[in-house]
Amino acid sequence: MSAARLAVFAIMLVAAGFMPAQTPGLRFEVTTSSRPASGRLMIVIARTDRPEPRNTIGETGMAAPPILGRDVNNFGPGVVATIDKSATTFPIPSLDALPPGDYYVQALFDSNIDLRSVNAPGNQYSDVQRIHLDPRSGGTVKLQLTRTVPPEQLPPDDAYVKYVRIQSDLLTRFHGRPIYLRAGVILPRDYAADPGRRYPLRVHIGGYGARYTAVQQLMSANTEFRRVWLADDIPRMIFLHLDGDGPYGDSYQVNSDNSGPYGDAVTKELIPYVEKTFRGLGEPYARVLDGGSTGGWVSLALKIFYPDFFNATWTACPDGVDFRGFQLIDIYKDKNAYVDERGVERPSKRDVNGRVEFTIRHECQMENAIGLGDSWTMSGEQWGAWNATYGPRGANGRPVPLWDPKTGEINRSVVEHWKKYDLRMILEQNWKTLGPKLRGKIHIGIGDADSYYLNNAVHMLDDFFKEADPPAEARIVYGPGQGHCWEGLTEVQRMREMSATIEQSKPHASASLWEEQKSGTEARLRGVSAVNPDVVWASGTGGTFLRTTDGGANWQARVVPGATDLDFRDVHGVDANTAYLLSAGEGEKSRIYKTADGGQTWTLQFMNRNPKAFFDGFAFWDGNNGIAFSDPVDGRFLVIRTTDGGATWKETPRENMPPAMPGEAAFAASGSSIVVQGSSNVWIGTGGSVARVLRSTDAGTTWSVANTPIVSGTPSAGIFSLHFTSPLAGYAVGGDYQKESEASVNFARTTDGGRTWTPGPKLRGYRSAVDAAGGQDSSVIVSAGPSGTDYFRLNAASWTPCRCGGL
Repeated sequence: MSAARLAVFAIMLVAAGFMPAQTPGLRFEVTTSSRPASGRLMIVIARTDRPEPRNTIGETGMAAPPILGRDVNNFGPGVVATIDKSATTFPIPSLDALPPGDYYVQALFDSNIDLRSVNAPGNQYSDVQRIHLDPRSGGTVKLQLTRTVPPEQLPPDDAYVKYVRIQSDLLTRFHGRPIYLRAGVILPRDYAADPGRRYPLRVHIGGYGARYTAVQQLMSANTEFRRVWLADDIPRMIFLHLDGDGPYGDSYQVNSDNSGPYGDAVTKELIPYVEKTFRGLGEPYARVLDGGSTGGWVSLALKIFYPDFFNATWTACPDGVDFRGFQLIDIYKDKNAYVDERGVERPSKRDVNGRVEFTIRHECQMENAIGLGDSWTMSGEQWGAWNATYGPRGANGRPVPLWDPKTGEINRSVVEHWKKYDLRMILEQNWKTLGPKLRGKIHIGIGDADSYYLNNAVHMLDDFFKEADPPAEARIVYGPGQGHCWEGLTEVQRMREMSATIEQSKPHASASLWEEQKSGTEARLRGVSAVNPDVVWASGTGGTFLRTTDGGANWQARVVPGATDLDFRDVHGVDANTAYLLSAGEGEKSRIYKTADGGQTWTLQFMNRNPKAFFDGFAFWDGNNGIAFSDPVDGRFLVIRTTDGGATWKETPRENMPPAMPGEAAFAASGSSIVVQGSSNVWIGTGGSVARVLRSTDAGTTWSVANTPIVSGTPSAGIFSLHFTSPLAGYAVGGDYQKESEASVNFARTTDGGRTWTPGPKLRGYRSAVDAAGGQDSSVIVSAGPSGTDYFRLNAASWTPCRCGGL
């Protein structure tokens, strides 16, 4: 029989009542008026509208509201996106299995590629509709995405709770788009009443996906945490809550092939910023870690991966610390993640009595439903985030799955990469070097009936610690019959242990180098010149200058008349009455002033008339003889000199100056990129495309130039400060001011008057000043920058950090 006759025959049977008519399947048609975007479109079908259905995404268990998901590319006006029984579903096997009934339905379009939470900025969603659904009756439900999650705004600060959001240079470079670090900060009691005090830092990491805004809840009225934090007898420290959201969900705060260098970003960018902003001590001994679940793994991993940056960790119920016990999977031996060798489904969660609540397959199917490509690896949820953190990046730019999303079959080729994050394996293979740094620094608490079987891996780690040589002296406590998030310590006990560890680790060899004094001004101070221990001059923004004649017990702060728009980057004090000021800026904003009456009056001695010039600093051999310089003008540095106390300034012939390299300039950070010695020696440090030192031995008449190993190649990197203790012995410091805590090649020295330079021991970060601790003949060199202060004994092998923070 032909196809046409079959069709006619079927119609006749239907009309006669012998065949039921085929009804269209149940489907959802979603539209938007927003600009085109690509992402994951989800339909949530709930029995209640409280909470809104979209906010249940990520729930597990057979009672979880059903979710349908599919990818949609270039979803914009005029496009109708259809979701039907072909979509990936959870927890029901398909849309056809949905029980008939009345439901609350909501659509969500997840298009934010930087944050994976449901309420990430830019995600679109529909109003909730109450609809009767019956797959057997079919029908089309039309939903429109009329709402958009607004752009991110930090919550308002209060007296104790502060919020931080900074762009990460490291992560921005990795992802090729702006990526931000966020954090919540809780200040100690009496913080505002004691502005000269600096504090240890407690770095806290919450459970999976815990956002930085959790500090708001911690410090809500009448919470136990707030009561403890503000108690009279509790140790004072700064509380830093890291953020648990990122491009693949929780970043786990470590470097990874997929999420990027989060570990470096946290240790080199975020923590130094917080310590500088909120008066942290800024020293490794004064940084402690704690966290539970995800935060438990992170706190332990950060101590292992950055053993010299943190002091100790208080870890609770950590995610799998040994991948032989990755929950109930042994990734090295097992063939399938979903079933064991007998074909029995692997549990993912149990209650304290051992009853299984759901399986790994079940939980991964939830993630398949919400993940791009119908894959748990792109879900932004727990298993997906683990895979993104521990696994390699594929040729398609996405994380390579450790196992097949549908079958659970483990990909053996991926396992090797996961070993980089197996904490027990890392410790075992590197204990000779890590052991001495971790001895007595690890404290772990976990319930022995952990809901996610995490106690198994902790026992494996414990077995290693018990046999470790040198001894680990780690404390691991188990809670018999206790489930997930059992910690073994109260908040008071933990904080007191932290404080005791910090105190015991505090270096006592030397006192703090810096004593904070009251300047009497809100201006940002940039230059300082000590005539003697009592007479010191300083300078800064807004035309400001300062003077003390009693060693800083009292400072007089004033503004040079007519100079309120000038930035005095450099100052040179001759005596208690005589001083020079140099302002940095383009064209006529580069000026030199002089006072001879203690700052009562000032004389404008020099105003730059060259619109291409930008003066960076000056230096004086004595009260009459001085030299100043500008960034290159027409390919050469511009140098002016005075021999009559500034009454006249004359330019060095341009042909006497070495040609500047393209992109080469100098930094006016502290006025110390130019330094003089003796009666005629002068050196200038440069940066940008190259880091070089210009040298003159005839008071700036003729010049030579030498390359240095100091980091360069960007406009923000190079030499920032020079110091010479003799005509031959000199020191250069610098780095990249946009990477304040990066320990690059930031220190160099010369023993031949600057003709050649060799790299010396690295400083902990970018440094903007270097000087001798006790005058030019001192054997101790001190260098300071935003991330800390260090001192260096001339015959030492390395710099010694001091307990005085950064400047």
